[in-house]
Parts: sequence; structure tokens; C-alpha cells
Amino acid sequence: MASVLKSIPCSDNTVQRRIKDISEDLIQQVVEKIIAAKEFSMQLDESTDISGEAQLVVFVRVPDSEDIIEHILLCRPLPERTTVEEIFKHIDDFFREHDILWFLCVAICSDGAAAMTGRTAGFIARARQQYNLIVSSHCILHRHALASKRMSEILHETLNDAVKIINYIKSHPLNVRLFCQLRQEIGSDHKMLLFHTEIQWLSRGKVLMRIFELRDEVYLFLKDLSTLAEKFEDVSWVCHLGYLADVFKKLNELNMSLQGYGHNIFTMEEKVSAFHKKLYFWMNRVANGNLEMFPILSEFLAMNAAVDTREIQKVITNHLKKLHSEFVSYFPFLTSGSDVGKCWITSQFNMENIMSADLFIQQQEILIDMTDNQHFQEMFKEKSVTEFWSQVRKEHDELGAKAITALLPFVSTYLCEKAFSSMTSIKTKPRNCLYLEYDLVVLVSTLSPQIQDLMAKKAQVSH
Repeated sequence: MASVLKSIPCSDNTVQRRIKDISEDLIQQVVEKIIAAKEFSMQLDESTDISGEAQLVVFVRVPDSEDIIEHILLCRPLPERTTVEEIFKHIDDFFREHDILWFLCVAICSDGAAAMTGRTAGFIARARQQYNLIVSSHCILHRHALASKRMSEILHETLNDAVKIINYIKSHPLNVRLFCQLRQEIGSDHKMLLFHTEIQWLSRGKVLMRIFELRDEVYLFLKDLSTLAEKFEDVSWVCHLGYLADVFKKLNELNMSLQGYGHNIFTMEEKVSAFHKKLYFWMNRVANGNLEMFPILSEFLAMNAAVDTREIQKVITNHLKKLHSEFVSYFPFLTSGSDVGKCWITSQFNMENIMSADLFIQQQEILIDMTDNQHFQEMFKEKSVTEFWSQVRKEHDELGAKAITALLPFVSTYLCEKAFSSMTSIKTKPRNCLYLEYDLVVLVSTLSPQIQDLMAKKAQVSH
């Protein structure tokens, strides 16, 4: 069938029109789901493509009959400035065009930039002028990245030195080729060093891990070329490098667990809270001279038994304290605790949670009935939280609706970031004039186009 389709002659304009038709059909399906559900949450972000054009992307979460589903709602170029006025105008115009009312929007998640969160002139403020009960949230991935950024002067210098070493090798093609040749002669496992970039969430940990594993090869390469080789002769510097590789690996693992589809605010807060407790646990262990939780550093110290670890322990303890306080600053729920009145949503079979639930008496009684209902207990084990409450809603509409509304907000702008990654594969340097809106919607959509309906609207004209 594919070979038959390839034999059908279609002009580039025809292909473009078909992509546009499919994109509009997909968006219309999402709009219909929003209007039918009568509530949704959204995440939005903007990024610049390869041609320098700013692209605004919006995703929505909408309750469906079986689950809460995530869809792309729009992709629009911002032809002039990426101001609040421009962003709000595009979204508001889209809502008006498709008869979406602002009071259906439960929550908005953004990257926390001033243009988004400004109290008087930010996008959130403009949206609340339309409906003042909209809940706003700062992307948990961005907060994680900001909380991980601050470190002591010693560790910051170590990181900067590592970046300088990588830049020295990677910035000159000849150095890259010579280093590859040296690596092959020695028989290293890795082919190349990695660049560090502030844009990519996970690059810092991967860069540090790679340069530590290739430290002997890098030292041999730099020995006769640069004074940067002296860094690898300093045992304390190598220890700091090993610790950074360890701790950022752990931070990366947390970051990866926060990415993906279908996350809700309760599970995300649990993961951050658990990591915060680990930081306190690690501080106590380091104070007692135990560094086992940092395997790269521990292995290096085991091979260099003469190293005095007391100074290294002070540096590590100082950094862990900074991390601990930064997490509290960016994640206030770590000190205030989760909303006790909503604990029944994830632990509805716990009587304490039922007694403290922010519900009417009749709804609490329904929860009590559910605690001894084998059907609901089995369903909770087999399904996700959102699927479970979508099923409960069919039998107990008000109770299920309240749980769904609490589970509806986005916790991160992960879908927008993933769409921007897809954008780089669509709009490339040879195709920098491509109009991105329809192509991106078709690529990242979670729905299937209604091909039969689209075909019925098209009349085949004979040549």
C-alpha cells in the first residue's frame, strides 16, 4: 500500500493543505473534548526556532470518560515581541474563535518567567482578569534546575574548570581528532567528551561523569598542551569532581522521574519530598565520615587511601546544606506539608484521611463505604489514580469530579519542552522557511485524525 501511495502524484501545495486539514481536525477534536468536559488545565511556553522565529505552544489536560488525557491545543508563531500582550492575545483569540470560555480553565502551568507570573502584568494576571479562580504553578522541572544551581565557591570553580577543559578539547577540530586517536590507543570505553549547556536539564551530570571517567586520558592529552592538566594532579580537585559527578547523577535521577506524561501534583511532591529527606540523611552520614552514598568518590578514595577526607567532608556538607535550603526555598510544600484535606484522593482507604477530607458529610460517607468495597479496592490496585477517579465519577459524580479537578493541573511544562525538541527535527536549516504550526500539531498530537470525515469533505476534481 505504501508503494501505491508513493506513486500518486501530489504537489507540495497539496501536501501542505492536507497537513493543515489534519491539524485543524485534531485541534477541533480537542476543543470538543474541552467543551464537553467543561474544565481543563493548560501549560504554555515559547521558544525560538532555527530561523529566529518565536513559537508559542499550549498543551491542555482534559477529563475524558476513562482518564485525564493530555493534548496539544495550539502552536502559533509570535511575529513580533514575546510579550505578555502578544501571548495573551494569541490564546484569547484562539479561545474566542473556538468558543472556549476562560472559566473552564482550572489551572495554568508556566516556566515561572516574569512575563508569565508577574502579579500585575504577567500572563497569569491577565488570565485571572478573565476568571479569578485560575490556579497557577511554576514548572517543577524548572524549580528543580534552579534549586540545583547554587553551590560553594570551591565546587563552582571545579565545575568551571571542567567546562574549560572540555571547551579546550572540543573547540578545535584538530584537538578532537587527536584526543579520539589517543582514546583509541588506550582503549577507553567512551568515544568523546560531552558539552555542557545550561539549556539542557541533564547535561551537567553527564558532562561531569564523562570527564571523571576519562580523567586519565584527558590528563595525558593536556599534559604537554595546557596548564589545565595540573588540575588532574590535584587530588582534592579530582575528589570534588567525583563528588559533583555523584550528586548531579542523583539530581538527574530525580529530574528524570519528574519527566513524562500523566504525572499529578501528589506523586510529584512525594518524589521531591523524598529527595529532600535524603539530603538530610546524607548530611548526617557525611558528618560521621561515611561517603558510601557517593560511589564514584568512594571508589576514588579507596584507591587513594592517603587522602585526608576531612576537608572534602566539609565541602560536601556545605553543599548538601545549600541544596537542602534551596529545595525548601523553591518547594514551599516541604515545610508547610501537603494539603491534608486532599490526602483522600491518593489514600482514600485511610480513615484519618477521610476524617480530615475537605468534603461534605455525604461525600465522606461515600468514601467510608468505599473502604470496605472489594470492587473499588481491586480497581485502585489495577488502575492509575486518574483512571480510578474517572471510574468512580461514573457512580459518584460529585465526589469523582472533585478528585478529578484536584488531579487536573499540570505540574511541569514537560510537554512543551518535548514539543520544542520535535520542532528542531521539523524546522531545520534547509527548511527554515517552513510554517511550523500545522506540522508540529500533527507530529505531537495524541489523537488520530478523522480521515473518513476529512475525505468526505473533499471533492475529487478530474484533470
